[in-house]
Amino acid sequence: MEYKITLTEEQEKCLLTEMKNIQDWINNAIQNKARQTTDRIIRMSGQGSEYSAPEQKSNIIKKLISDKSTLLKTAEEKQMTMPV
Repeated sequence: MEYKITLTEEQEKCLLTEMKNIQDWINNAIQNKARQTTDRIIRMSGQGSEYSAPEQKSNIIKKLISDKSTLLKTAEEKQMTMPV
């Protein structure tokens, strides 16, 4: 999947005072968040841990998808089920 963000010239200028490459920072941040979320879901499934091999993690997530596991409810789906 590919996502796109838009920054103003001013935002870019400010960000570059703290990072060498904005795209690299964005890629690293989202990859790390995906890894953390994957590890949490796998741990909650009881089928593996953060130490499981990447291929095993992928297979666990694929199985959870095919089983329509509630562990993979989107944030929006979870919010819709919360009492107001």
